[in-house]
Amino acid sequence: MERTMNRMLVAIICLFVMIGSAAAYTLAMGEHETVTIGGDGLAIDDNVYSAGGNVRVTAPVNGDLIVFGGDVEVRAPVRGDILIGGGHVTILDAVGGDVRTGGGKVDIRGNVSGEVVALGGEVSVGPTAVIDGELVAFCGELDMDGIVRGDLTANAGAVRLGGKVLANAKIGAGDFDISPDAIIGGNLVYSAEDAPGNLDRVRGSVERVEHMDENLPFDFDDSDLAHNLPFVGGILAIGAMVLFVLTIMFVVASLAFGLAVVHWGGPFLDRTSEAIMDEPLYTGAIGFGVLIGVPIGLILLLITIVGIPFSIMGGFLFVAALFLTTVVISVLIGEQALPEKNRYVQFLGGWVIFTVLRWLPILGEWISLLGMIVGLGAMVTVALSWDQGNGSSDEEIVDRRRRRTVRKAPSEEEDEDIEVVSLRTEDVKKKTVKKKAIKDKTEDKDDERTKVCPYCESSILHRCVRCPKCGGDLKKAIED
Repeated sequence: MERTMNRMLVAIICLFVMIGSAAAYTLAMGEHETVTIGGDGLAIDDNVYSAGGNVRVTAPVNGDLIVFGGDVEVRAPVRGDILIGGGHVTILDAVGGDVRTGGGKVDIRGNVSGEVVALGGEVSVGPTAVIDGELVAFCGELDMDGIVRGDLTANAGAVRLGGKVLANAKIGAGDFDISPDAIIGGNLVYSAEDAPGNLDRVRGSVERVEHMDENLPFDFDDSDLAHNLPFVGGILAIGAMVLFVLTIMFVVASLAFGLAVVHWGGPFLDRTSEAIMDEPLYTGAIGFGVLIGVPIGLILLLITIVGIPFSIMGGFLFVAALFLTTVVISVLIGEQALPEKNRYVQFLGGWVIFTVLRWLPILGEWISLLGMIVGLGAMVTVALSWDQGNGSSDEEIVDRRRRRTVRKAPSEEEDEDIEVVSLRTEDVKKKTVKKKAIKDKTEDKDDERTKVCPYCESSILHRCVRCPKCGGDLKKAIED
């Protein structure tokens, strides 16, 4: 019993380390990143080591395959062994060696020449799968519709056996079901709450045990698995620690890069936020065109010999621009969520909010894509406006941002200051009105004075320059 528990503990540790490694790398490299192995379709004559948010193996591998990722698909044959840790693992083609995999969901549909050890939440062996060695599954649910030429050993919450096991089967499950089309060519030892139906599909003896831990031996001593599991667990533990350190470094580098852009690129970020807020549809259309057009242009340049350096340089710049979109969107979100804070706090707050939104199931992918498109469009729009000199001035941008910002209610001290300023303004207005009244009164008195016309000796107003009675030019008379 102690040996059995120790082996189960090692298996469970391997499962969590494998899933943890995949999750750590997914966080560090981006959950929506897709890594394609063998995109050109040519066979790979070596071992393959890879990791990413989504990993696709599309070319034959003539060595071993070791992969960590969120969603892993093996679509081509692998001549050697397979070691995969991921959220969803799917093996669609033939494997020449052994398969050891752990994940939230494991789906095996191809032929396996060696043995299979699967640890996960759900393990499925499809009807097209043929496993020449033994199948060992520690999982929440096992659905076996394929063919296992060796022994089947399973410890799961629920086991459904619909395929063929040509050797012995050892099943420990809460719920155990044997379909009418299933075949067990050897003996069956099982532990379950209720006896399964169709026990006549067992060609050998049938034994039901009450205590699974004591009477359901998972004997790996004669198998390479007994020696490989501790080694694999150690390798995966080291990988998990390395990926965790990479995750921390990636987060710190991202924040440092963003803060540097905020510090030195303030006017640029002001203009990108202004472009998105003023014309979001136009900005999004520009970004969509850039996201589609630039990769096509880079590929066309890569085809020509002369354009290869420009294509490589453009690729690096395009990747940098995609990375910069996170800063642009984070600052925009921070301005709306934290209008009263300084730009650094706005960026950090917006970065946290944007990161959480990108982690949302289903919606997260669309939010990331939308942020990338809008961010690219804003940067291109600002670059074109600066180049043509058509952009708004910094004062106009600041003024419009202030008008859009919701100001907080003034404090008591601010109220007192406002009241003092108002009183002073009223005093200035009263003094101005009084001075104007005095000036007007003086002008009226000047207007009421009279003088004598030198030509007709008539009494006329002092302000007249021509006599209204004789028509004499009073100004000329004064000069003479």
